[in-house]
Parts: sequence; C-alpha cells; structure tokens
Amino acid sequence: MTESNGPTPGASSPGWRSHLPWLWALIPAVFGLCFCEALYLVASDRDLWGEWGRWRWSTFWPFFNDLAVTMEHFKAADLGMDPLGDPQSSYAYPRAFLLLRLLRIQYLPSPVVGAVQAGIWMAAVGFLLRPRSFFRALLTTAIFIAPPFVLGLEEGNVDMLFFPAMLIAAIGWSRSGTGSAGIWPIALLLCAAFLKMYPVFALAGGAWAVRDRRRLYCVAAMIIVGAYWATHAEEIRLVMSKFDLGNGESWGCLLIFSRTFLYNVPHLWLLAVAAYACGFLVAVALGAWCATAFKDCVVPRQEWACYWCGAAICAGCFLTTNYDYRWVHALLTVPLLLRLVGAKRVLPTAWAGLTLLALAVSLAFPLNLHPLHRAFMIVQWANWAFVLLLVFGFMAVRRHSPSAGSAGAALRGP
Repeated sequence: MTESNGPTPGASSPGWRSHLPWLWALIPAVFGLCFCEALYLVASDRDLWGEWGRWRWSTFWPFFNDLAVTMEHFKAADLGMDPLGDPQSSYAYPRAFLLLRLLRIQYLPSPVVGAVQAGIWMAAVGFLLRPRSFFRALLTTAIFIAPPFVLGLEEGNVDMLFFPAMLIAAIGWSRSGTGSAGIWPIALLLCAAFLKMYPVFALAGGAWAVRDRRRLYCVAAMIIVGAYWATHAEEIRLVMSKFDLGNGESWGCLLIFSRTFLYNVPHLWLLAVAAYACGFLVAVALGAWCATAFKDCVVPRQEWACYWCGAAICAGCFLTTNYDYRWVHALLTVPLLLRLVGAKRVLPTAWAGLTLLALAVSLAFPLNLHPLHRAFMIVQWANWAFVLLLVFGFMAVRRHSPSAGSAGAALRGP
C-alpha cells in the first residue's frame, strides 16, 4: 500500500465554498446587530426618535414603551403596591408575572434591556430558520423588518421573549421520549401560561398532537392552569377588564366584522366566533380526509413540534383580536412549511405554498390599515386563510405523527 503525501493531482480542494452555508448566515446576523444598535440609539436619544418617527407609522415615547411601563410596574410591586388592583394602572398580566421582577431588570436602563431583548428574539428566529442558503438568509432578514415584528421590537413587548420560550419547549418536546424527560417542556409551557394566558393553547395543541403518555402531561398542565384560573377568578377578571381588545393594530376573527359595515350587528363577537368555529371544523374535517396524501412526506420531529406549538397558539388567539406582534408565533410553523413546499405529492406542496403565501401577505402590510384601504380585505382574508390552512395541515400531518423517537427521527421516511 502506498501512503499518500498530498492531494490527488487534479482534485480540487473544497476551500471557502465549504463554508458558504455559514457565510450566508452572516447576512441576517450583521443586519440584526445593526438593527439592535439602531433601536438602542433611538431609545437613548429623543432627537433620533423624532427622525425615526418620520418613516415609521407608529412610535411612542419613551421608546420600548411596553417595556418601560412594565419596569415601572415591577418597581411599584417592589414597594408593596398592587399594579393589577390599581384601576389607574395599565398592568394587564396575572400577578404571577410580577415574579419576573426578581431578575432585577427594572433597575437597568430600558434601552439596554430592549436592545438585548430584540437580539434574543432575532437569535431565536435565526436558530429556527437556519439561514444557511441565500434564500433563507434573505427570508430571515425580511422577517426582522416585517411591520408586526418591528412594532413588537419598538415597544419592547414581552411577547417577543415568549417566542424563544415556545421554541425551547417545542425543541425539548421533540428530543424527549415517553419518559420523564417529556415533563420539562410541558412544565415550561405551564410556567408561561401562568405568566400570560395564551400559552395554554400550546398545551392544548400538544394534547391533540401527541398520542403517548406526554398527552397526559399536557392534560395535567391544562387542569392545573384551569384550577388556578378558577381559584383566582377575581384576578382573571381584572386582567380581562384591562386588556384592550382593540381593532387597530390587531388580527383575529372579530376584526373583519368590527371594522366593516357589520360593526353595528348585535352580539357581533358571537357572529365572528360562530363563523370561525364553522371554518375551523371544516378545516379539521378536510385535513383528516386528506391525510393519506401526506403519508410519504418527510417531516423531522423538531419541525413537527414547532409546527403544532405555533399553529395551536395562532388558532387559539384568532378567537378574538390580538395585537399584531403576537403573530410572531406563526414563525414556528415556517420550517415545516418550507420543507413541504418541496414534497413529491401535489397536495402537500400546494398546501404549504398557499399557507406561506397567506402568511407573507399578512406580514407584508401594517395591520392597522383603514377599512377603506384596498389592501384591508386582502390582508383579512389572508389571515383567515392562514389560520384555517394551519388547522388543515395539523390534522393532515398528525395522522402520521410518531408517538416517540430520537431527535433525528422523521414522521415518515421516503
């Protein structure tokens, strides 16, 4: 046997091209760092804030307004006051949320906390989408500047930090088996549901998506949350009385009714919920009926876990109206949708493509469009289509989902 002392003549070395996937990731990384720096500078200088407001359709002072208000609530709680019980306070979270003040962030400069929060969110989006191609790098960068998410970053809203928490829970679920390792992701969702209400929809999605003992974990967590709400009814009433279900910078089933000529219909919310319930049931039935078309699709467990977590939150929150930055949880469904766009069968490809198109339309326009704006109805129908298509896909993929497996397992191989 002859020992080789060098590369074979004529063979080319991989060189820099072998690192190209990681180089593409520099595009959103550099943009994200610059954007976080811009947010910090604007939050630190009111003159810069004035310049920022010339091209942004909605800004408030102080910058990171939601964050600044929350930090003041934390300071009030440190002094023994009850922000939730104060009718003059805008605090609209369960009292358990005040426990976050133990992190002492309320005594840090809000520009620093807001910029760090934005960076954490951008890092989570980058980790989810893995921008190792030119297309994904551009997609990730475009998501950073989508109107709903820019508003959430400007406000420093806590929902932007709940997104990484939901992502961590979904990844933990995908890497756990049927044993006790599956408890901690559900425990994380349970803690999130105590801090804010909507993570309970992720627990409901898990109970529906999983068919092993982890379903019991989800059900037990929902029972605990329900028992907490039942024994703290006055607290929940105060939260709901302060929560403004506005129809401005919002999305949800009520919006298309409340901002059109139907706004004066008696019991309008019942009409909206009934219409959504009918669409939901039709999507469930069609998804179950068309499930066989998805049986050969390759779907990694992590992408499936992220999908059902994000789809459940979006479908649950669509019941009324929610501020548009909560649409951030729709991003959890994107990796699975991007994968199935390349599926061999027509139906999964068409479903994934239409769902991504509906989401793109929703994210491309500000959600506070005037009802007479020509794009208003287009965006509203895109929102409805996106949510109902998520429900359809949930049922179609769920039929072939595994009950347990390793982190790299797929729902169905080729």
